[in-house]
Amino acid sequence: MIFLSKAKPITFYNLISGLSFNAFVYFVMHYDSIILGNIEYWWFWAFYSIGQVISDLVMAIVLFNRNELQAMAKK
Repeated sequence: MIFLSKAKPITFYNLISGLSFNAFVYFVMHYDSIILGNIEYWWFWAFYSIGQVISDLVMAIVLFNRNELQAMAKK
């Protein structure tokens, strides 16, 4: 439990929130299409498609920018 006492960087919280969003949206899509058997198009499918891509891009950009800033600070 020692690792829980250390301060977490802001990117950690960004990744956790992005991955939680992805997992939640995936669960809702799974429930709708597999459990309920819905095959008709509705607005949530568009939200899922766009939200998944945007969430992944934001997480990648934040990680890249953080690593670049750290590398520049070390020079």
